[in-house]
Amino acid sequence: MPLSYTGFPLTSTHRSDRTPDRRRAKNERSIRWLAVAFPFVNLVTFRARPYYIPEQPEGENVRSVGWGRDHRGGRAGHRACVRGLRRVAFLAIALFASACGTAVNYIDPSGPVYAENHTPASRIPDRSRTEGAVRVVSFNVAYGIHIDRALQVLRESEDLRDFDVLMLQEMDEPGVEQIARELGVSYVYIPSGIHPKHDRDFGCAILSPWSLEEPRKIVLPHAARGTGLRRAVVVATVIRGAQRVRCYSLHLSSPLGISGQSRSEQVRILIADAAASPDPVIIAGDFNAYEIGHEFAAAGFTWATRDTGPTVRRLLLQFRYDHVFARDPSSAPVVSTAGVVKDNRKASDHKAVWSVFEFPSHDAPAGPEGVR
Repeated sequence: MPLSYTGFPLTSTHRSDRTPDRRRAKNERSIRWLAVAFPFVNLVTFRARPYYIPEQPEGENVRSVGWGRDHRGGRAGHRACVRGLRRVAFLAIALFASACGTAVNYIDPSGPVYAENHTPASRIPDRSRTEGAVRVVSFNVAYGIHIDRALQVLRESEDLRDFDVLMLQEMDEPGVEQIARELGVSYVYIPSGIHPKHDRDFGCAILSPWSLEEPRKIVLPHAARGTGLRRAVVVATVIRGAQRVRCYSLHLSSPLGISGQSRSEQVRILIADAAASPDPVIIAGDFNAYEIGHEFAAAGFTWATRDTGPTVRRLLLQFRYDHVFARDPSSAPVVSTAGVVKDNRKASDHKAVWSVFEFPSHDAPAGPEGVR
């Protein structure tokens, strides 16, 4: 059974406990949309005119004009046309507002946290091994829908096999557990909240065949426009042989969700947290931006995926949103190679990225393997 570090329920969602709150929040959001839209609708319809212009003299037959309703033309026709426009506009806005929904955020920094060790004893890496590169993979699996296809990508792509650290985004706990179980690795999963699109937990995870220790959660400021979801970063230390590597898995809001200034503030929080680590640091995930990488580079991180090419396609446009960064406090050079998996088997709208780092050896105390 999955472990819980904080005493939170082990199941990923309990809708019976949260449905009233979600419905109330959704209704309040719809009201806010209507309140904002009211002046706009008035402005749009103020100068509206029916297509019948001449006024009808008193007593003449009524003509059908404008929106298919009977009017006497002139001011009366104008008022009726405006009423029709407003009804249509308010109906469209009400439907849009009801479809937006509002996320349920898990803003408690202590959880929920889900973790389990699926690494079989025969596959536990040799703890005495101190040499070798650290292979990092990051994959946004698009709401965790096509788990079987994602597993196919992870198994069949040569650059992704035998990873030391796997960062996943847009996941729920059952999807993370399935991937960890079938690949035979440990995991730490922390949801940001319940996403209104699919009414399921939505968050990031760290998976590894090595021991995962010191799991924790960083709640980022600034809720996304539209959904109101606040993002949480998953942090865990990978004990790889005699090395300790602090890892961050994250998914920042889309370009329409938050401003560039808000995104920079979120990144600065991560950089400050990573600066306090005495161990090497790896930060990976879906940043929903490319230029934000310059802030990591300025803070001394190696930007492994700077030139690896696009990772997501939107209509005719391609973007480089998924990245991997690394830093070592000893100031020793971190040599890396990186790439993008071209065929994602239609598992997601994102492509998986990977990178290989060389870190100096760091001693770690002996102890049993597994999630701590």
